[in-house]
Amino acid sequence: MSETYNEQQVAIIAVEYAPNGELFDMIKRHKKLPGPIVKRYTRQILSAIHFMNTHGIAHRDLKCENILVDAQYNLKVADLGLSCQFDKDKFKGFSNSVVGTPSYMVPELKLSGAYQPYMCDLFSLGIMIFMMYTGHAPFAKADLEDPHFILIARNQYKNFWDQHKSTHEDNFFSEEFINLITLMLSMQPFQRIEIADIFAHPFVKEGPVATQDELLAFMLGRDQK
Repeated sequence: MSETYNEQQVAIIAVEYAPNGELFDMIKRHKKLPGPIVKRYTRQILSAIHFMNTHGIAHRDLKCENILVDAQYNLKVADLGLSCQFDKDKFKGFSNSVVGTPSYMVPELKLSGAYQPYMCDLFSLGIMIFMMYTGHAPFAKADLEDPHFILIARNQYKNFWDQHKSTHEDNFFSEEFINLITLMLSMQPFQRIEIADIFAHPFVKEGPVATQDELLAFMLGRDQK
């Protein structure tokens, strides 16, 4: 009796184990994260986006579910299955591929069909920062039918923020946070803040940022309750 086998090459990707799950589950578990931890995590995700950008890669599906939490409660970007390349020297190039998760998509993808891939990641980051800070999303989807995003589209930012302020205690939102999110989630791509300016923004650059020890103390203390 003889047996015949067909051989073919396969690609296997080994990734670092992230025992603490997804950022989304962490936010859900803790309701919201302290400001110093939000700043630490924002810097980590920004650094990952910058690294991808310098290699001409746009993720295009950044979301809290694709941010993993390692053993030390630091963040790791995962799932680049929808990523694409762009001109990293000139930061140019458009795509019309409808990919990603609707609640994190840039508005121009639905309105015009053409978008700059690297801009998607910064828009998604703005949504994630909002979620870490508040425990909920700024809107359901970035389209004109959404009751929250339509206020952004109409430049009615005061109404947008008043609606969110009404669900939180007084002075919950800092002026620096409001300014950053407003700049990151603008309707028009040319009005949005660029990655270097996000790094330099007062909300990200200034004020207390959680150290590794402070991060562990908070996470381990809350997870053991």
